Order: sequence, then structure tokens, then C-alpha cells
Amino acid sequence: MKKNKKQLHEALAVLLTKLSSARDNPLLMDNYAVKALRTVLLEYKESGELHEAYKEQIQSTLESDNPWVAMMMKSIGADPTIKNGMTDEAIDGMIDSMLGND
Repeated sequence: MKKNKKQLHEALAVLLTKLSSARDNPLLMDNYAVKALRTVLLEYKESGELHEAYKEQIQSTLESDNPWVAMMMKSIGADPTIKNGMTDEAIDGMIDSMLGND
């Protein structure tokens, strides 16, 4: 994957997470910047780019050799079958939920 594409996917995953956090704060949901961010992310969702970005983030997390990530995954009871359970439909559902489309 090209460096620019990788950077785009990393940025999209971070922005999606930030938008999801902002949804929990009613004061931020009326913010113009938050609405603009959601609009941009919806465009990337329509093109399929957001799906690719989030899927890569999940795979990267599951394959990480970082001890903190391993400890977190163990604490939530994650096992190797979690990777197989990450279907495209499940990922799309998570994205929709984070965008507020649920």
C-alpha cells in the first residue's frame, strides 16, 4: 500500500473514533466542525475507503505485538476467532454506529 494511502486510512480511523466520542457529548453534536467531519466521513464511507481504513485498524490491533494491546485483548476475552468474526457486515455495522446511523 502506498504511504499516502496508509496515512489516509490511519487518519480516517482516528477521525471516526473522534466523531464517535463527540456523539457522546450533546454540546459537541451541535458544533459545525463535528457536522462537517461527519459529512466528510460519510463521503469516504460511500466510496468504501472508510471501510478499508477501519478494517485495517482492526487487523493491525489484532496482530499487534504490543504488550499493552495483548493485555487489553486478554482482559476482554478476545481470542483468535475474533479476527474471523470481523465480517464486512460487522465492520459496516460498527462504522454506521460510530457515524450515528444506527
